[in-house]
Amino acid sequence: MKLLHPSQDKFFSLRCRKLLGDIYLALGEYDQAVTQYHAAIDLAEGALGGIKNGAGRLAWLRATDESYRGLVRVLLAQKKDREALAQWEWYQGRPMLQGLSADNSGTPTAFLQSSQRSAPRNPLELAKGPRIVYAIFKDGLQIWFSRNNFIVSRWIAIDQKDFEQTAHDFVRKCATESSNLKDLQQQGQKLYSLLLEPILGEVPNFSVITVELDRRVSSLSLEALRSPDGWYFGEKYAAVYSSGAGVDISLNKARPVTRQQSLLLLDATRSPQSGYLPGMEEERNTILKTFPRSKVIDAGDARWESLQRALTDSNIFHYMGHGRPDGTGTGLVFNATRALRAPDFTPDLFKRSQLVVLAACSSGKGKDGALDTDNLVHALLGSGVPRVIASQWNVDSETTSQLMQSFYRNLAKGETVAQSMFDARNDTLKRRPHPYYWASFSVAGLPN
Repeated sequence: MKLLHPSQDKFFSLRCRKLLGDIYLALGEYDQAVTQYHAAIDLAEGALGGIKNGAGRLAWLRATDESYRGLVRVLLAQKKDREALAQWEWYQGRPMLQGLSADNSGTPTAFLQSSQRSAPRNPLELAKGPRIVYAIFKDGLQIWFSRNNFIVSRWIAIDQKDFEQTAHDFVRKCATESSNLKDLQQQGQKLYSLLLEPILGEVPNFSVITVELDRRVSSLSLEALRSPDGWYFGEKYAAVYSSGAGVDISLNKARPVTRQQSLLLLDATRSPQSGYLPGMEEERNTILKTFPRSKVIDAGDARWESLQRALTDSNIFHYMGHGRPDGTGTGLVFNATRALRAPDFTPDLFKRSQLVVLAACSSGKGKDGALDTDNLVHALLGSGVPRVIASQWNVDSETTSQLMQSFYRNLAKGETVAQSMFDARNDTLKRRPHPYYWASFSVAGLPN
């Protein structure tokens, strides 16, 4: 079928192929749909490898998203749930891993190859432990539960726009201290019935669960969803958020975090652009007391070059200060002349890193979910950091200080990162029941 001339604009060609795929999918002509989606994906892959800057990759990935989703949707319509998951996982990690490959960071390329004419190898074969994976389509929500190559699949019929609006409204209410707690809990229960109830019966005996959210609802705090019995998901389960199994296996090997490891504390609370932050002195003192190999850099007196040298020698990096909107992501206040942004967090600085904690407002927030090149968490994961803790909204300083103090005390007792944050979060929940206070900070990366 020669509908498109080779000289036509590639974006236009891609969209036409995608539209044809949608038509064939609606008609139930799956082979024809697959052919058109593959043609769109081939156009995307042919161009993506030659794009070297983050902004260009982001624009192209936005344009190709529906074609990848369409191919997964065809596989689900054909009841090929395992193949659909393999294809989805390949695409989930694609934006970050493609960016790493373009930057020549040495990231494994096993899941970057365009083996699109057959289902790509599923990186879940190498990623162990219980994992819940979500994918959103126009006519439904797909949920997979995976553990050691055992897979359970659930399809929930939803209207995409209504679901996404509900999820975004729920996040907005969580992020607003004055929002009505009862209304928030009711909305959280609605989301619980869609996202967790269909699959949670498969995971009753696991305390730590890896979660892959669809990037369209990447800021959603699963911990704040409430069951019909009146308990929050975060009261029973420690969630660790993943950008995809392919990304997970590219991270530094996760080792136990101990008091003997070197910790770098960047204190930006005294920088000229910072106002008073209650509780920060107590947070600083607790960290220094709990981790004897701590080194403190006061941002107001520091140079970027000295911070870079200190980062390369550290196993743990803790930032305390202000996070402020900066383009599509968040910038961390450093000193009077600059902020720390995603491009500053390069792989060479984090070769020894086991944990990064960004104790600041909206430090995990981005504009375009997993596609966002200016997201601090994605930059750190892309640099190999196996565990990153960051916030999804502007936080209360004093409560954050208490949560962080509890977290580090738990770490010092030998708990894992995920368990330490789980316990700290629940300690905070008992004092301040609104999710605004306890559900903002999440763990991204590896569970152990």
